[in-house]
Amino acid sequence: MEVENVEAIPVEIPPDKRFSGSGYRLERYNTTATRIRTAGGLASEVYNGDNRAHGRGIAASKFR
Repeated sequence: MEVENVEAIPVEIPPDKRFSGSGYRLERYNTTATRIRTAGGLASEVYNGDNRAHGRGIAASKFR
């Protein structure tokens, strides 16, 4: 199986509530999804973030 294409797809998801501290403000989660295709078609889609709680939001995002 030979990889023909790799896409890095930026994903932004607004949090349920806004988080902030003395030196920061979180208005959206930013991460990357990676899509790998072979000659036989789609081989894999991987969410590269560290917060699995937002998996449903990512699956429903525009990167699909």
